[in-house]
Amino acid sequence: MPGGASEWEEIDEVLGALNRDIKLRPADAWAIRSRGQVLGNMGCYNEALADLNRAIELAPDDPLVLCARGEIYQLMNRYGEALEDLDRAIDLYPAYSWAIARRGETYMEMERYAKALADLDHAIELAPEGDAWATGFRGETYRRMGRLGEALADFNRAIELDPTGAWAIASRGQAYLTLKRYDQALADLNRAIELDPAEAWAIDLNRAIELDPGRRRGHRQPRPGLPAAGPRGGSPGRLRARH
Repeated sequence: MPGGASEWEEIDEVLGALNRDIKLRPADAWAIRSRGQVLGNMGCYNEALADLNRAIELAPDDPLVLCARGEIYQLMNRYGEALEDLDRAIDLYPAYSWAIARRGETYMEMERYAKALADLDHAIELAPEGDAWATGFRGETYRRMGRLGEALADFNRAIELDPTGAWAIASRGQAYLTLKRYDQALADLNRAIELDPAEAWAIDLNRAIELDPGRRRGHRQPRPGLPAAGPRGGSPGRLRARH
């Protein structure tokens, strides 16, 4: 979801331009897909899905459109439908690293960790200059598997590639929290909140640490009811238009 007022204003401008384009060219699959992605960024998943369904009617073999709808299905927790679209997109474009990474994320949410790691490894191999998104999700997969050393290595690399990626910084903070490295956890959570005030799960973890004096004595245990991971279990709640 967008954060500050300036970001909402920018989104309104983009949405207005796309609405005008679609009014002039109602069969423009690119414009309809783009509007669907913007609506997805706003959290308007049903409206986004309507646009992406229409875009697929117009361009049924376009891997970008299929991937975009797969992302929306994933955000709606409709994982089976997400995999169908992402599989089809990858069949049409086998080197489509973004779709491969999103499929890996979907497998991660389904707790199918071996498949998640296979896809995320492949996506990273396809990006020789580095892929912060895929690397961060591989780190999150490792974190959920309890492989915290590998998780931290991937979070560090993701942050190196994208120093303003709030979700990766917050996820690293969560790994530090599991390791009872509370000062480092707080530093990361504070930084994530500074970068993206909409990271509500990071705020919750931050407050829990700050309010628990036991952490300073090294005896803090995770509080009941704290989120086990980030948004939808650790994933950034925002789509990225990387197509």
